[in-house]
Amino acid sequence: MPILKQLVSSSVNSKRRSRADLTAEMISAPLGDFRHTMHVGRAGDAFGDTSFLTSKAREADDESLDEQASASKLSLLSRKFRGSKR
Repeated sequence: MPILKQLVSSSVNSKRRSRADLTAEMISAPLGDFRHTMHVGRAGDAFGDTSFLTSKAREADDESLDEQASASKLSLLSRKFRGSKR
């Protein structure tokens, strides 16, 4: 009887997949709304083109530096004009 129980339980388990198993049905076709450039593994390791991660951060830093520079220029100009009023 234990042999039969093992056969039945293994057939039940074979129909049920683990959440870790990836199947073709889980992967969608390309949607065209983004560019697939990298993969992230289960442990968090990534490979592929990750340059877009640094370019966005660099652009944000450049914009904040530009804003700071223009604000300091306006501040300097307003001080000069205030001092030259008669």
